[in-house]
Amino acid sequence: QQIWARLLLCEQICKVFVE
Repeated sequence: QQIWARLLLCEQICKVFVE
């Protein structure tokens, strides 16, 4: 499903924001 791909993308973006 594309939902998983979006979740992974969000995780990467969140990680960038956290750093």
